[in-house]
Amino acid sequence: MKKNIDKLYFGSLVPDTDEPNSAKLACDICDAIRDKKLKHENSSVNEFVTISIGIVCCIADDALDEDILISRADEMLYEAKETGRDRYIITSNVSSAKVKTV
Repeated sequence: MKKNIDKLYFGSLVPDTDEPNSAKLACDICDAIRDKKLKHENSSVNEFVTISIGIVCCIADDALDEDILISRADEMLYEAKETGRDRYIITSNVSSAKVKTV
């Protein structure tokens, strides 16, 4: 049975990685996915599968709130999608996250 997956989300923590190295890693991931030329038959956006990435670079300490970190990364992801997809957006500003409440 073939499953249709239009969107797939995952997160990763990469310790001891500064903003330039985070950007390089994200660029390499985008390039690797694009280079696979995986057909995206059900997409109205692109013929091939691409990836959008939201990145937050910060120093993890006791003051870091995980919910704010995740919300900020999510904001960066959606900014990457809204500004053309197949790209990454990176920030080191964790304090401006809009925390979603339920």
